[in-house]
Amino acid sequence: MSVDWLKIRHVATPIVFFSSALLIGCGGSDGLAEVSGVVSLNGKSLSTGSVVFIGSDKVAPVVVPIEADGHYSARKVPSGTVTVTVHSPNPKDEADSVRAKNADRAGVTGKAPPPPGPDPKLWFPIPTKYNDPSKSGLSYPIKPGSNSLNIELK
Repeated sequence: MSVDWLKIRHVATPIVFFSSALLIGCGGSDGLAEVSGVVSLNGKSLSTGSVVFIGSDKVAPVVVPIEADGHYSARKVPSGTVTVTVHSPNPKDEADSVRAKNADRAGVTGKAPPPPGPDPKLWFPIPTKYNDPSKSGLSYPIKPGSNSLNIELK
């Protein structure tokens, strides 16, 4: 009895291909996660700023904005233990910087003014330690898929 390898190859190739595709597609093969929640200081939601997620490889931090109600939502955060920093500069200082840049472009026409930023009246300072990954004290386990993480600063 002889074996027809050509027939076996035609049957085996699709089986191997689809099995590989199933394995690759199972459970976040890329090890990335989505993380969302609220950032607050002593129970009061931040109104502006950003959250930075730093994976153990420290290669590509994920930076996302904090919305006016304190919520943030991040995609492509590495799974595993991540270090988090929170930045919340005074929006008045940011607005002054934008005004200065626009004043430098005084001769340029046809440019729309920048959209209004966060309300400076809602901003309050946070401790500077939260800007530094080595001092923030914010470290969280992140699993592949969807994660809910409220970040409470003290």
